[in-house]
Amino acid sequence: MPMRSTSYSTAQTYVTCCLSERQSTYLPRAARLLNITTKEVQDARIISVQEIAKRYHGSVVLKGANSLVVTYKGKVWQNKTGNHGMSSAGMGDVLSGIIAAFIAQGMTVDNALLLAVHLHGATGDAFSEEIVGIHITATENIEWTRRLLKQ
Repeated sequence: MPMRSTSYSTAQTYVTCCLSERQSTYLPRAARLLNITTKEVQDARIISVQEIAKRYHGSVVLKGANSLVVTYKGKVWQNKTGNHGMSSAGMGDVLSGIIAAFIAQGMTVDNALLLAVHLHGATGDAFSEEIVGIHITATENIEWTRRLLKQ
């Protein structure tokens, strides 16, 4: 059973691995955790993210097109929100901040990951619907996340 996120125990962890064709500087993260190549991770994203969760005994977010979330119990969720306009510096930091804020408010780690990943992508989608053809910056993502949360 997942621990309440308000616990300070290290029994449940969270790892973010950023994978994006547009942000090649982040590609090696998941590969390094698994000691394989980035191509091997990309070719088997679901297996890779499950292996990271298993190896590190925690919940995992594997960012990218159709981000993947693996819960503490091993269930895999695929996010359908977000778009290519979100490939910019600082987006992983924004996502991590959203996750941390949800955990600080008492959500379980798994619920925080699932909601944060969906909200993060939905923010990018809402931005691109209103401001067509422009990449969203990390700062804009934070501002638009507030907008969505108020709705």
